[in-house]
This record gives sequence, C-alpha cells and structure tokens, in this order.
Amino acid sequence: MELNERKYAILSGVIRLYTDTGLPVGSKVLLENMELMLSSATVRNEMNELCEMGLLIQPHISAGRIPSANGFLLYIDRLLRGNILMSPITGLSKELSSLSAATPSQLIETVCAAVADITGLAAIGSLDFNGDECISEIRLVPLGSTRIMVVLTTSGGALKSKTTAAEFVSFEAAEMFYALLKEHILNQPLSNIPQNLTRALSMMAGAHALTLAPLFEAVNEIISEIKEGELYIKGELNLLLLKEWRQNAESFADFLRDKNRIKQLLCASDEPVYIQISNGEDSLPSGSGLITAGIYKDGDRAGSISVLGPSRMDYSQIIPTLVYFNKSLEKALRLYVN
Repeated sequence: MELNERKYAILSGVIRLYTDTGLPVGSKVLLENMELMLSSATVRNEMNELCEMGLLIQPHISAGRIPSANGFLLYIDRLLRGNILMSPITGLSKELSSLSAATPSQLIETVCAAVADITGLAAIGSLDFNGDECISEIRLVPLGSTRIMVVLTTSGGALKSKTTAAEFVSFEAAEMFYALLKEHILNQPLSNIPQNLTRALSMMAGAHALTLAPLFEAVNEIISEIKEGELYIKGELNLLLLKEWRQNAESFADFLRDKNRIKQLLCASDEPVYIQISNGEDSLPSGSGLITAGIYKDGDRAGSISVLGPSRMDYSQIIPTLVYFNKSLEKALRLYVN
C-alpha cells in the first residue's frame, strides 16, 4: 500500500489536530478543519488504510484515530527533509544573555531552565565526562560532631558533595587530608585517578588512617559520580499540566528518577538531532516523545540537550527552538574554553 499525497495530507491533518487537542480525530472533525474535497466515506477509508499501514491507531472502536509512533516519525522526517519548520520561539535573546561568563555546568543548567520555560515542557541537559577535567578545590564542612560534608569543585564549575559519618577530625588530621589530596588528586586529570586510590591514601595517612578513611571514600564516590557525567532536569512540573502525564504520574516520576535510563536514551544516536517516540515497548514512558540535540566541541560529542513531552508536542516549533539553544550553547562552551 502506497503513501500517496492524499494519505499524507490526511495523516498530517490528524497529527496537527491531535497536537492541538490531545483527542482522537474522526473523519467529520478532520473535514471540518481541513480543505479536503473528499466525502466523509472516502476520508474514513483512507484513515482505515493508514491504520493498516501502521501510521494511525484507533484507540477504541467508537473513537477517532491518533498517530502511531511510526506516523509521528514519518511526519517529522518530512518536516526535516522539506525544511518546513517554523522559526524558533521568540524571546530567546534575553535567556541567552547571561551565558558568556558561565561555567559549562552553569551553561547547561541555565539553558535547560530556559528551554523548559519557553516550551512549557521538561528539558534535560547532559555533560559527558571530560577526561581532562580536574578537581580544583576541596573543602571539609563539619555538620555537628559526627558528620562531615566533603565538597569538591571541578575545573568545569560543577559542585559536588557527599556527607559521611566521621569521628572528630583534629587539626593535624585535616592537614594530612588536604596535603594528601593536594599531592595525589588536586588539579590532576580525573581520568588518571585510579578507583583504588582511597585505600592507598588511607595507608599514607599513618596514625590518622582510621579517622580519614570515610572522608577518602567520600572523595572516591564523588569522583566516580563525576566520571558518569552531569545530568540536569528542569520543568518536571510542566508535565503535570498535561493530561497524559497526570494519568500516569507515578510511572513518569519513576522515569525521571531513573538517571541511568535517561542517559541511555540521550546516547541512543550520534545524529545531530534525534527524535524518539514511545511505541509502548521501549524505555520512554507511554505516550511520550524525546527530542535530543547533541552538543559538540572540536568535533567530539560533549553532551546533549533534550525536550521531553507528550508524543503530540509541536515538533515544527520545538525542534528549531532546541537547535537554536543548542548552537548558542556550543558557542558559549567554546568561549569558555578559549
């Protein structure tokens, strides 16, 4: 069965109406909203054939049709290949004005917040681990008599902390802690720091080994987290305004808490712009879509910025908006490095 221009016009009409309303689209509604010189019976037949082709779905026997994941992807592919995208959502220059002096972590977080605010959806930003990144500052913050927070700042501007139970740390023990970390960790490329360094540092601490062991372990855990890369999610509450997410709030909350699952989705393709739409059998929550734009620096992937929303989101406007932010972000990252 061939997807001719008439079938594609009907598929496009269903997608646009479903994007606006979130409701299944019937032949009568389609004819009322499109200039189709066709009878209602002909439109129904074409919609039935689009269902047989796997591009439309009829959720209930008495209901109209909604686009399938394949229907959305075909529609988006035509938009991209035909360059029929809209201009980016206006009002971006103000959001980007504060990026020039920010660190990479601050850049990603700022852009995510701006994308979430402008699209009214959720934005996810990631920074891949940079092997040349270093720990630029280390601090111990006492929290009462039995707990201490270990705080590390990276050369990329990320601030990481870990709270651990620890005995009273004397001035001499603290001096030993800072001296060992200055010699073996501070300003060293993190890719060169072995995982078993904690035990080695404890052995070097001599009489202070027992006191400092949990602090060294906290440092090790933070470095391991840094090597996994940064992940920022903004605009989660925007999704609760959408009926698809309100009806499945618990499963969507579980998804947003599963950082490893999200990271796998963000790295699913090396394409500059990659669209994933839930088909009910993948890692995305049912009824959702994810648009990801890779961030590149000197030809290598450095991270990504994504928009997470319902499968019926307005791709024609969100894609150019995401790409606009993405290019601005890449430029700001280059200025930061230079």
